Amino acid sequence: MIPLSIFLIAWLILLGIYVLLALVSMTQMIRFSVASSMTYFSTGVFLLVAILVISVTGIYLMTVDWTLGLDMGNIFQGPSIPL
Repeated sequence: MIPLSIFLIAWLILLGIYVLLALVSMTQMIRFSVASSMTYFSTGVFLLVAILVISVTGIYLMTVDWTLGLDMGNIFQGPSIPL
């Protein structure tokens, strides 16, 4: 049995990596791009979509019972073929 909390920890680590890369990306867009309203608009759309996806995923993850485990026993045993 694999605890589901391992998947939550992995998701949080990947979310942290995403936030760091998003900050670098936004810094690049705002600092080194042509300063126009389209730059700020595209950065805003990027932020809104990212916040929406992370929020919806977070709301779903709050409904999961993290004390349960994932039983992978049947997958690794292989098919049972009657003789």
